[in-house]
Amino acid sequence: MQQSPAIFLRSLISEAEKTFPSNDISIRRYEAERIITHILNIQRIDIYTNPKIDILEEQKKQIKALFQKRVNSEPLQYILGYENFRNLELNVGPGVLIPRPETELIVEYALRLLPAETPKVLDIGTGSGAIALSIAYESPITQVTAVDISLDALKYAKINKEKNNIKNIRIFENNLCDNFSPSSFDIIIANLPYVTEDEYLELDDEVKNFEPKTALTAGEDGLDLIRRLIPQAYKTLKSSGWLLLEIGYQQSNNVEKLLKENNFTNIETIPDFNNKDRIVKGQKI
Repeated sequence: MQQSPAIFLRSLISEAEKTFPSNDISIRRYEAERIITHILNIQRIDIYTNPKIDILEEQKKQIKALFQKRVNSEPLQYILGYENFRNLELNVGPGVLIPRPETELIVEYALRLLPAETPKVLDIGTGSGAIALSIAYESPITQVTAVDISLDALKYAKINKEKNNIKNIRIFENNLCDNFSPSSFDIIIANLPYVTEDEYLELDDEVKNFEPKTALTAGEDGLDLIRRLIPQAYKTLKSSGWLLLEIGYQQSNNVEKLLKENNFTNIETIPDFNNKDRIVKGQKI
C-alpha cells in the first residue's frame, strides 16, 4: 500500500531527526523541513496541515538525495544553494564561505559610520559579497568596491549582485589594498580568514570538509592577513576614515595592538550577539 504524502514526509523528518549531524534535534527537524519545502515549493506549515500535497516520484528522489548529502555533513546552505543575510538572499556553494549571522553586525556598524556625502566603502575578502552588497543595498548613495583573490568567490559575488539588482557596487579580483590610491575610501571593511591552525583542526566536519580552508585560516595565529592589511588600510583610508575588522573571539588584544602600532586611534572592540569579541574598529586621524 502506497504511503500518503503526509505520512511519507513525516517519516522522512523522523529519519532526519535520527541521522542529520546537528547535536540539536530541533535543528535536525528544521533542516529536514527546509529541504522538503525547497523541493516542493511549499510552506513549512503545509507539511503538517495540508492533506492535498502532491509529490512526484522525481521529487521524492530529489528529497532523499539531498537528505543523504546532509547526513554526510554537507552544509545545508550548499545543499539549498543559498543563504539569507540581512535583507538579501545570496547564492552560495563550494568554493565560497557561507555568510554567518554574526557578520551582519559589521554591516550595522559600517552603516552607522558612513559620512553624509558620497561615502566610499571598500570590502576586502568579499566572498559571496554579503557585507558589500548589504551596504550597497541599504545605502544606495554609497559607492562600494568589493575585492577578493578567489575567482570562485567572486563568481558568487557577481551572481548575487545581479540577483539582487544592486547597481552601486563594483566587484573585481584584487589582493588586499593593492592598486588603490592613497586616501581613497571612507571605510575599509575586512572579514579575512582568522582561524588559527589549531582551531581549524577542531572545526565541525561540515566546515572543515566542505568550506574552503583558504577562506578560514591565516597562519599559526590566524592574523597573517590582518597583520598585512592594517598598514595598507591606513594609507588607503581618507583622513578620519575607519577600518573595521572581523576577528576571532580571542584576538582582540593582538589586533588592537597592531592598530595602535600603525597609528590608528579611537580603537574599540565590539562583541557579537553571544558576547564574544567579534569586531575591532579603528580610525585614521
